[in-house]
Amino acid sequence: MTEEPFQPGDRVIDLTSLARTAGWVSGLITGGLVTWLASSQPALAVAFGLIGAVAGWIVGRVVGRVRYTAEGRRMVAKRGPAAMHVTITTALSASLPAAILVWLGCLTALGGPAPSLGTGTACLAVGLLTGIFLGRAASRL
Repeated sequence: MTEEPFQPGDRVIDLTSLARTAGWVSGLITGGLVTWLASSQPALAVAFGLIGAVAGWIVGRVVGRVRYTAEGRRMVAKRGPAAMHVTITTALSASLPAAILVWLGCLTALGGPAPSLGTGTACLAVGLLTGIFLGRAASRL
């Protein structure tokens, strides 16, 4: 199957923006969840969730610039079901590193428990689910 060239008026998905969005959403959820699991303090979970969102946004921005910008131009995909593979890959490439970074950062900042199987599993689940959900949603918008 050959790829059709873009036509004026085609709806496209900016992969750099998708990576940035996946990073901050994953960081927000991971920061709040891991802090809640480690300390059970709601105020601390909200604070670390917001800090995790900023850290995830930075990770997503770096991933977007490095992986989805070529010669100063952002890469795009034509919207539709055929773009689902590209959008899920893009979202996962930002959400998983953001989740892992925020997980380790939260546990280090809390000075609490060492990274455990439970919090690690929760972190990876958040990264995977966030990436898959946002990737599927982006290809359908």
